[in-house]
Amino acid sequence: MSVQATSGPGTGADAQGRRLESWKEIAAYLGRDVTTVRRWEKREGLPVHRLQHSRLGSVYAYTTELDAWRDERAPAGATDAPDARPVSEVLRSGVRARAAAALAALALTVAVGLIWLVRERSSIQPASASGGIRSLAVLPLRL
Repeated sequence: MSVQATSGPGTGADAQGRRLESWKEIAAYLGRDVTTVRRWEKREGLPVHRLQHSRLGSVYAYTTELDAWRDERAPAGATDAPDARPVSEVLRSGVRARAAAALAALALTVAVGLIWLVRERSSIQPASASGGIRSLAVLPLRL
């Protein structure tokens, strides 16, 4: 009897990819936590196979099935990295955005201040138009 006739974890590895034998291996392959991967199996249909034993079951998954599941769920044109730009460029764009927001806030503050100043000056009437100093003598003085 030959050794190749027995069935083992490596059987059919070419067609289905590498076989991952535990939640920990599956999570490591997907780059996520074990609880996240288990949640994906329940809610999102992650292709995980189960072997039922007398008390506990064991799980396994094939890398090709996991890759296909991930690819069909990925939005069109998405890459593994959320932002393919270098970190320094991302940081610079964040600094630019904060600087633009600060400049906009400063411009708004100056505009509001100028509007307030113009309104205050227009509400004060010149002394010559209201009768000058004589109108001030009419006001009663209280001590």
